[in-house]
Amino acid sequence: MVEIRTPNELRSADYNYFIALKLGINDGKPVIERAINDMRGKTDVDIRDERIKRLLPDAAQILLNDATYNPQTESYIPASGGRKREAEAATRFKLNEMMELLKSICAGEGSITKSRLNRLYV
Repeated sequence: MVEIRTPNELRSADYNYFIALKLGINDGKPVIERAINDMRGKTDVDIRDERIKRLLPDAAQILLNDATYNPQTESYIPASGGRKREAEAATRFKLNEMMELLKSICAGEGSITKSRLNRLYV
């Protein structure tokens, strides 16, 4: 049986494959394969990294084959938009993170300058 993420993990940025593997949403297959192999060979891991290592076959299916997992058949459906969904989730997580940061800066300082906003973005 394939090990897949739990519903709680799917709602957490820590377990989004683009974020966990430090990938950009436009990275190609060679970059993704290298990131997966780097994670597989990593020895100094925490609990989250250990879980990601166990999920690497799932990550490879989603990121390399654009597959989605069908729990009824317990198999992957290739070229079914899995990579796009993962990228959209990563974008949402990062956008929410940036919005929380901006809220806390504005709450503490009352406003934020355009130059500071540009520095945060880069």
